[in-house]
Amino acid sequence: MPCYFDKGQNKGMGFLNFHLTKSTVAAAALLITSTASASLASDFYIEGQLGSVDVKDVSTPAYSGTASGLTFSNFKAGISYDSDTFLGVELGYNVAPNTRVGLSYSSFSLNWNAITGSGTVSDGTTTVNLSTTLNRGTLDNDGLLDNSVKLMMANAYYDIPLDGAINPFVGVGLGKADISNAGSETALSFSIGANYDVGESNYFGVKYTRYSVNGPTDGLGLKYDDIKADAVNISYGYRF
Repeated sequence: MPCYFDKGQNKGMGFLNFHLTKSTVAAAALLITSTASASLASDFYIEGQLGSVDVKDVSTPAYSGTASGLTFSNFKAGISYDSDTFLGVELGYNVAPNTRVGLSYSSFSLNWNAITGSGTVSDGTTTVNLSTTLNRGTLDNDGLLDNSVKLMMANAYYDIPLDGAINPFVGVGLGKADISNAGSETALSFSIGANYDVGESNYFGVKYTRYSVNGPTDGLGLKYDDIKADAVNISYGYRF
């Protein structure tokens, strides 16, 4: 996971705050309006999501300087993060038989657990040599390296037709990653899962999603590799 720094602000290592640009939201809204009016069989749905998200380890480039209350010297590291609870909601509709689209919003926290690499980092009272592993709890201000994540995506799904109450599906998504202390980047997703109908209007579901975000550039001008994250969630949905 990369470190993102905002000069003059004590926000620490930033990560994903995802949002759709106005143009993307407008395009998705136009698609929803046009296809919903064209399809008499369209059914709207809303679902709540609960699960777990795992962000893949990310390496940083070499950096020396002071940012967010920490002083770095030839800092180059790989950062790992704890998995966290994933909360989300999606509003969508069926545009045609076996085809639906939706807008989703989700959030979770990102807390680092270990940093490995080279160089030193100091918070003013403690200096740590990063030639070995730095575990959470070593620094006085561990929270400076944490961040929250908000994700919004426009999604399209194909429901694989099967007889019975189980409805498997595949999907893709497009959004924008507005990364705290960095610029906005394009976010893509691929998902696979299944819903289980409980009556005509209610269903339960399970879904796996892989997110990929173009490598961002932080406030110091440092470029990072693409960010990968995996989310698995269960859901409850209502059609109306």
